Amino acid sequence: MGNSFLTTVIVTASVIMACFGNPAPTVNEMPAPSEQVISQPASSADKNDDITYPQIQDDDFGDEKIYPDNRKILYRYIPESGLYDTSKLLEFSDEADYNDIFNEVTAEVFPDSEIPEVLSIVKTKEFIVCNFDDEWLDTFNKGQLHEFCNTLVMTLCKNGYCENVGFRINGEVGLLGGEVWDLAELKILQTADADQFRDLRAEIPYGGMRLNGGESYFYLAKSLKGDNMAEKILKVMRLAGELTNEFDHPSDMDMKNAVQSLIWSTEPIYINTDSENYDVETVQKIAPITASVSQRLGFQETCFWMKEHIEETAYLVFGKDVVIKHCEPSLPYKWFETEGVYTPPHMGGAWRVIPHIYRYSVENDTVTVEAAYLREYMQGVYDAINDKFTDNYDEIEEYLEKRAQRHIVKLQVEPDGRLTVRQHYLKNLGGN
Repeated sequence: MGNSFLTTVIVTASVIMACFGNPAPTVNEMPAPSEQVISQPASSADKNDDITYPQIQDDDFGDEKIYPDNRKILYRYIPESGLYDTSKLLEFSDEADYNDIFNEVTAEVFPDSEIPEVLSIVKTKEFIVCNFDDEWLDTFNKGQLHEFCNTLVMTLCKNGYCENVGFRINGEVGLLGGEVWDLAELKILQTADADQFRDLRAEIPYGGMRLNGGESYFYLAKSLKGDNMAEKILKVMRLAGELTNEFDHPSDMDMKNAVQSLIWSTEPIYINTDSENYDVETVQKIAPITASVSQRLGFQETCFWMKEHIEETAYLVFGKDVVIKHCEPSLPYKWFETEGVYTPPHMGGAWRVIPHIYRYSVENDTVTVEAAYLREYMQGVYDAINDKFTDNYDEIEEYLEKRAQRHIVKLQVEPDGRLTVRQHYLKNLGGN
């Protein structure tokens, strides 16, 4: 069975979004389990005489199948927005039945979970009954089950397998809804272009900067302690990150490196409920963006940086005239041009940049700084000249004093008193 994808699907700004309950964050990046045969074939012996099957009129659901061949649409319910993502097509053989749909939905919604026992799946006329072991209630929470049931029922019904589904726990009605599942209203994510994504992003306020990097604690910097200007210099250099190429204007920075530093210095948007910065209104507004990106990634991404927020940080750190050319950062973060967002690499940590200030001078509104950058990894501080890591205080001090690359950074004093980084040059080792 192979999967193919429709055009990325996103809702227009006018779509009404709704959340259900308190769903748990979607687990991602885990391989789907191998297909299981978890149901029994329907027969007269399978029918439970204690179950009352509601009468369904032929025209209650309508014939809305889009694909007449073996391609089926997966109606993936997104609880954060109350919408259905229909961007994924499922490929089946002509003999595929509702059992195969069930297996596909469980693999989609619970990709890293061992599926509890399914006692039976029985089809009578156009009505399907799924009878689960009570371990389902212990394994999955209310939000996860709501997401699963809506995805399964809408996928079965809209692909013509039945007109409704009922869920039982050990044959008992009521623990997972009534006689039939109360299906969430069908609101499908609509296609959108870059302009529509831009309009959605415009509704999300800038979350501010977060101070990245560290403060030098070596004796060469001790004379600057308590110096207000030195503290301001250190702060803006931490926000700017390590400067690598020479430039006379910040628009000429190495953009891969600059974007990476700006990501680290900008507050992201989290859509997982466990985050202390989680905001349900924001999550609902950007659901089309997060759904589109997650569809393209193949898993539910939960962390995003918007291009406008990156630019706002750049303006505050490098000045209002800086032009940021968005691109893939130096580390394996991802840039989604159409959606206008960056996502993290999920590959572990990187390093901490520690700007070390040797001296500075002030002339009119220009501050000239001589500095070096330490890269601190889990293994220790990296000595670029000797190509080794060390956590020895004296060795790092010696490195800073004798071997570290010196940088000349020119800052501008803005009318409000803050500093912005304007120029950067490399000083020859051993130079004055």
